Amino acid sequence: MMVVVCTYIIQIPTPFPVQARFDLGWYVRRVYALLSGSLVLVMLLKEITMLYAQLLHAVLAQRREQAVRSVTGEVVSASIAHEVKQPLSAMLTNADAALRWLDRSAPAVDNARAALERISTDGHRAGAIIDNIRALFPKDARTWSSLDVNDLIGDARAVNFRPTVLTL
Repeated sequence: MMVVVCTYIIQIPTPFPVQARFDLGWYVRRVYALLSGSLVLVMLLKEITMLYAQLLHAVLAQRREQAVRSVTGEVVSASIAHEVKQPLSAMLTNADAALRWLDRSAPAVDNARAALERISTDGHRAGAIIDNIRALFPKDARTWSSLDVNDLIGDARAVNFRPTVLTL
């Protein structure tokens, strides 16, 4: 609306007084109106184009950010999977070896015991890896405390509510 008002304000001061409909002043006013309206439209098109360009840059930046987050998530998940899978596969290998040593006609109990100890060590290592991963993503530092609802209701009843009447 302001643009239209500015266009009409531009058209008001004409140097030629209007005497007849098709004289020189009438044509000058029409050409002046056409030029001023065209100028306003060109400026509006420029502004709209600049706004769309800014919007395009913002959308492209958002897409790049989402792509970076996706790649980062994939890298983190691959790293976590590798770190957790390594002790688990070691545990499975040691368990299979312990079972084979115990299934012999003359069981190798010492070898089986060593394999079971390695399983225990790898299990603790896997637990430590998971604890380290959890430490990377800490929870809120909220403190929780217990609340007795009966005390809360008693405190609410003890408050003497008096309605306040406002007078004007």
